[in-house]
Amino acid sequence: MKRLYRSDEMQLEKEGKLAWLTLTRASQLNAMNNDGTIALNRVAQAIDEDPDIRVVLIRGQGRAFCTGIDLKQLSIEKTGIPTGSESFSPDRRPRRGIVAAEQNIFF
Repeated sequence: MKRLYRSDEMQLEKEGKLAWLTLTRASQLNAMNNDGTIALNRVAQAIDEDPDIRVVLIRGQGRAFCTGIDLKQLSIEKTGIPTGSESFSPDRRPRRGIVAAEQNIFF
């Protein structure tokens, strides 16, 4: 597998036409923090720029797929979540198939 992106929050790898996005904050049950939202935008850009990727499979390390927003961080500091054209929003339609997997169950 070829690594396309890596941060403390997630990594993106690809093999052929399939990309694997793995959330890597297992000790925090893969809760999404501020850096995670920035990383997700970078991953979305990398996927968008790679014409070979046809399907993206999203999974989480450890026992949880993703528990949502990191409420501990939210209570400590202001969020730095990108807005406007920088954001990963539902209005931006993906040009690839996206599949989420939790404990080997695919959605």
